[in-house]
Amino acid sequence: MDGTQPTAPLPQSKLGIASFVIPFVLLGLFVVAIVLGSSRPGRPGTLESVIGAWLLVGQPIGFLVGLVLGIVALCRKGRRRGLAIAGVAINGVFGLVGTLLMIAALGSIGAH
Repeated sequence: MDGTQPTAPLPQSKLGIASFVIPFVLLGLFVVAIVLGSSRPGRPGTLESVIGAWLLVGQPIGFLVGLVLGIVALCRKGRRRGLAIAGVAINGVFGLVGTLLMIAALGSIGAH
């Protein structure tokens, strides 16, 4: 024994947890938007308008918030960073894919 006390494990960053959870909540809300949009037969354009509104407004803002929370969690000292790293990666990938899908959707609208 060298006389040093064992150190307690670092606490998990609450911001990192939030950054990790946000994309999955947004994905769940996206599924709910699809289900609600498709459960109203006979109303033309309902599904497209619900999904379009969600993609254009809700998703990008949510992923940006998750990304910022993850970056802030990574910058804090004295906290574990595993979930913050995962949150930044997942929010970044989902945000990039969502942005590309939004650009493709807007391009197809403009082509008509």
